[in-house]
Amino acid sequence: PVSVAVVRLLGGVDVVTADGDTIEIPSATQRRLLAVLALEAPRRLRGEWLAELLGLSPGALRRTMARLRVTIGPEAVVTTPTGYALTCDVDAHRFVRDIAAVDVSTSSTASTASTVALGSALARWGGPPLEEFDAEDWARGEVLRLNELHAGATDDYAEALIRGRRAVEALAILEPHVERHPDRDRSWGLLIRALALAGRQAEALRGFHRYRRLMAEAAGTEPSPEVVRIERRIATGWNGLDDAPSAGPVRDPAGDVALHIPLPRTLSQSAPASGRGPLRQMLRDEVDLLGSGTRRSVVLVGESGIGRTTLLADLARSVTSAGTGVVLYGQCRDNVAPLEPFRSMLTSCVENLPLPLLMEHVARCGGELVRLCPRLAERVRTTPDPTSTDDATARHLVFGAAADLLRRVAEQAPLVVLVDDLHRAQPTALRLLRHLAAELAESPILLVGTLRRSHATTSGELRS
Repeated sequence: PVSVAVVRLLGGVDVVTADGDTIEIPSATQRRLLAVLALEAPRRLRGEWLAELLGLSPGALRRTMARLRVTIGPEAVVTTPTGYALTCDVDAHRFVRDIAAVDVSTSSTASTASTVALGSALARWGGPPLEEFDAEDWARGEVLRLNELHAGATDDYAEALIRGRRAVEALAILEPHVERHPDRDRSWGLLIRALALAGRQAEALRGFHRYRRLMAEAAGTEPSPEVVRIERRIATGWNGLDDAPSAGPVRDPAGDVALHIPLPRTLSQSAPASGRGPLRQMLRDEVDLLGSGTRRSVVLVGESGIGRTTLLADLARSVTSAGTGVVLYGQCRDNVAPLEPFRSMLTSCVENLPLPLLMEHVARCGGELVRLCPRLAERVRTTPDPTSTDDATARHLVFGAAADLLRRVAEQAPLVVLVDDLHRAQPTALRLLRHLAAELAESPILLVGTLRRSHATTSGELRS
């Protein structure tokens, strides 16, 4: 008698005996019946339901079942007055159980074990599930589920190989994988990472642009922010490994934080402040409070000619001379570019910050800041072009890039941002100021603005 060990649904419908022999099922009707029984195993299925599902009369179902039992053995199917149930194991069910049991956490022990377990499970994948019947209504949902599980497990396995620095093996899996699933965002991100890990950065960048074209042609969309972030990091030399140690503060050879942004002439050559001792002390106290690690804001309101800029100069010189922080200064003027004074502040950062810090910024935000600071593309040669998009989205991306760069500066040393003559600022600059105040709330940054008293209550933009 035949002893069935497993029914196979992956790569064709057939059975494997306990001796390892394959038994071919002679007719499509029998294979279809066996596939339905296998998908639902070990549930008992009513004969009426099976007959309706398969488009058979009750008599035809009984004849087909009898022939199937002759082929695979009577013990493989339990028959009762109310229905039928398959009693043996199913390869698709084994695959699902094996995948569900894998621990995909990133700890070193779990990662090694998961790599082995995923490799073993994927090795048992015999091919597309129910390939002969995948277009039929009863099979379609299960085919989609199994294919998605397999694709996700393939991604997990490739990522485990990348974490294990096994780039060649990861590429052997991922290259045919993205051909079968050209719209899987995660798979493309992993392929790009694996190429970078293999030292093939140029091919990794070409792979990103190929995926971008595919998305544009097929769906009119862009790759996800995560894949864009991967491409940007690789463009600045990343090797694709997430376990690379953090760069930490940028330091000079002596061990000091290597940040120096010179004060503009408006502040460095300003006459020393006289009088207003309590106000000067209040500003210095605000700098000291930056040690709490959160953003602070001060607005100095007064009439024209009372020395607001002089107060800012005094604060800037005290901060830089004591080495307690970095100072950025910008003055709002009439009839200038919309995002002044932040354009000049950020340009000063780009021209003076250490190259590693700028490269980290480009890896995160790409070339969005080039819209304000073209010099960035000169200092970081791998800076990509800004995203081609509508004006509102471009402005949002620029605001985000500005906040990212200032946050990185503040991570190295407390940052003091001085904005003079806010009453002259254009609406777009004020919106950027509000964006920075919100985005940098958890950073050691002091925002100080000056404003004429006559504008403090009359300007809706300023009040907001």
